[in-house]
Amino acid sequence: MPGVGWESILLVAVPSLAGANRVEVSPTRIELQPSRGSALLQVKNFGAEELRFEILAFCWSQDGTNDMVLEETDDIVFFPAIFSVAPGGSKKIRIASQVPTVDVERAYRLVVKQLPDDVPDGSVTVRILTEFSVPVFMNAPSMEATPLLFVNESSGRRVGFSIRNEGEKRLQPFRIQVSTRDDQGKTLHTGELTGWYILPKQEKRYEFELPESACPKTKRVIVRAEFVDGPVEASAEHSCPP
Repeated sequence: MPGVGWESILLVAVPSLAGANRVEVSPTRIELQPSRGSALLQVKNFGAEELRFEILAFCWSQDGTNDMVLEETDDIVFFPAIFSVAPGGSKKIRIASQVPTVDVERAYRLVVKQLPDDVPDGSVTVRILTEFSVPVFMNAPSMEATPLLFVNESSGRRVGFSIRNEGEKRLQPFRIQVSTRDDQGKTLHTGELTGWYILPKQEKRYEFELPESACPKTKRVIVRAEFVDGPVEASAEHSCPP
């Protein structure tokens, strides 16, 4: 689930056949601070029909296997919770935090769900509904992310590495590059992965598969992750099983 915000599509039974409505939610990320504890979220309807929506708020955490662990919360409040948007119109929703101060950045997700129309008895047709998930971060200006990069395994075609965030604020790698080098330091192969958010005090493990030609010339692997404040590198000797 990479990116700043994601959109998912649900199928439900409604009276008439229709395609996905063109809906836009902005901003795609909300930053709240004790000195600025509220913001506006705007939902635009570019379609030809009136659409109804509801909003839900969740605490967002991560564990070793799941990037998106969600639990309903009252930390984030919003108004209105259920609303309609006319064709070609827009609606602004006030978002606010009920958390006065934080020592470590808190992460949340606002889920904006399109509601189905009423279904007349005996009328069933498939319609595509839209759902947006908007990240919300509650932090302070002094908070920083602290990335640590480790190569855990480098053998054959397999490279495993981890990025840990030891800071108080989220990490978001823009690009992760894996390079192999021979015993003379010459680069043999370079590949890239797309990174995603790593919340404070969390660690994410990545796996990268080298090309079949990686062995036996590869003697070292270099992993480089790029962040807002600059890149972080780690390297390890590479082994080629007989």
